[in-house]
Amino acid sequence: MAEVTLSSLTSVLQARQYGSFAYQPAANVLIRRWWAVNIPPGMTCDSVTGLILGVPQASGVFEMVLMAEAGAGLVSMKVPIYVEAVDGTRTETTELNVDTGSGIVAGPFPVSAKEGDDLFLRIKFQRGNSSAALNLTDLKVTFKWEESTVQSGGWMKEDAADEEVYVVWVHLGQPLVGIALSDAPLGGGISAFGEISWQEHVSWGLGKTLLHHASQTFPVRLDRRIASTL
Repeated sequence: MAEVTLSSLTSVLQARQYGSFAYQPAANVLIRRWWAVNIPPGMTCDSVTGLILGVPQASGVFEMVLMAEAGAGLVSMKVPIYVEAVDGTRTETTELNVDTGSGIVAGPFPVSAKEGDDLFLRIKFQRGNSSAALNLTDLKVTFKWEESTVQSGGWMKEDAADEEVYVVWVHLGQPLVGIALSDAPLGGGISAFGEISWQEHVSWGLGKTLLHHASQTFPVRLDRRIASTL
């Protein structure tokens, strides 16, 4: 019986809650079909390639089992995934609309969050007044101030009928945020601006090409967290 060979030397895979994650298993024989059980919610297993991909929505240890159908029968391998919980507080999701033609971003401005938060942005792509059908390969949100930047840590498509809606996560517990806010009074903050960038595959002649886009900037407010006292 053929044995599935992992492409990683680690015994436990490590991911972060709400952060994008990908893992590609390998096999020493031709695999007809892959699937997985006990996979973290928010992640999927590609039946053709075996690629484990997605944005884990829950933290903890998941005793994932990879299974593959080969010519010699079925084979399996236990691959635990440790999903680290995010730090800080998960904010209410802020909704933004992006016009793919003009790059204009509409939403409740400024986009506000506190130091240490995990900020979630619900991004809807439109072309005029209609939903824009995109074949995205990457999606990022960047916050910028002075010479510093903070970038989103993951994204996923939301299951919204007939709409191009995505959820993007930005972790604001990064050291650069703390340094920028260190001179601000407790409860005070700084002004920044955000930008949404995305890549998509589009048909071009007889093949496909990868296009890069960026939105217009929008205002952001980052506040220093008031430390709690007992």
